[in-house]
Amino acid sequence: MIQSKLQKLTIFSTIALLTFSVLSNAAETVDVKKILDYSDRTRGGIKGGLEWDVTLQSWENDDESVREFKVKLKDNDSYVESLKPAKNKGEVMLFNTRSLWFYKPALSKPIAISARQKLTGVASNGDIASTAYARDYEGKFDKIEVINNEECYLLHLKSVAKDTTYDKIDYWISKKSGLGLKSNFLSLSGKIMKTASFVYKNKVKIDGKEYPFISEMTIVDAKNPKIKSVLTYNSPILKSQPDSLFKINNLIR
Repeated sequence: MIQSKLQKLTIFSTIALLTFSVLSNAAETVDVKKILDYSDRTRGGIKGGLEWDVTLQSWENDDESVREFKVKLKDNDSYVESLKPAKNKGEVMLFNTRSLWFYKPALSKPIAISARQKLTGVASNGDIASTAYARDYEGKFDKIEVINNEECYLLHLKSVAKDTTYDKIDYWISKKSGLGLKSNFLSLSGKIMKTASFVYKNKVKIDGKEYPFISEMTIVDAKNPKIKSVLTYNSPILKSQPDSLFKINNLIR
């Protein structure tokens, strides 16, 4: 009789533990696509027309450089025009979905370039335009971690295309605000190449409601912290953009 009771107690305890484990796992189940969609919107992934100015400061050891750009978006396309310094004025990068083209007045026609190519400092060409992680990466939820005193979803992102800016990304997104707070940019082998942090002091108004929008992105070389780039985003505004702006043949003026 005692042995029978002990067996029943063991069975009940096992069931309770299994139930607790299932409930715990269910509690951590997250909609990765939904989370990425929202975080993309706060960094430029807004349907329709949008534009902003970017100041890109870069430091490589003791050398400092400053560049300024105008970024215009429409859905999956981006038009990035260099404003300063004077030697780069008139240069244009055109993102047609994932294809990237470069043109400057000295060229007879646009040339294809890589989003991974260095722009200046530790920033790549792909860092200057909008973010489309929900489209370009397959995401998996790992765990909850605390970043800047905020509980965050840690997502592991893997590129679904060959022409994305990075092969893999570790991405920390605030549970409370839905904003991306930190990223590690990794090689295909999983080696951390750069780290990035984000600040959101800008606002954009969509359908009469204000949403946070990125104001600063800091990218640091994983090996040498003296090599870094800071992108400052100014004056973001919803604005209709003509389809003609994003046609390659129209780059030649």
